[in-house]
Amino acid sequence: MDRVKEMKETTDYLKKLGFNINSIGFNYWVLAVDLYNRNCEQYGIVNMTNIYEEIAEIYHITKKTRVERAMRTARFTATENIVKEFNYNGKITNLSCLKLLTM
Repeated sequence: MDRVKEMKETTDYLKKLGFNINSIGFNYWVLAVDLYNRNCEQYGIVNMTNIYEEIAEIYHITKKTRVERAMRTARFTATENIVKEFNYNGKITNLSCLKLLTM
């Protein structure tokens, strides 16, 4: 039940930041945060390629590049809010965003 609660909180937070909820990439972001948190606890270091591959496998997608693009598209509408929320001055990438979301 804890995991479901965490994913609900992630969903609400992503909505608050302005992620595009109408994009499949939104669902990928919720799952990516969960995978990142679980994998960091288990293995310590996680890279985006592994996250993309896991999401692609779960959603039965043949190319991880489609996952990356969908996540980028869903994140695009929230870029300005992410910069403000985290006072972040670097380039917003999927990896930097994921690290900010999981701090």
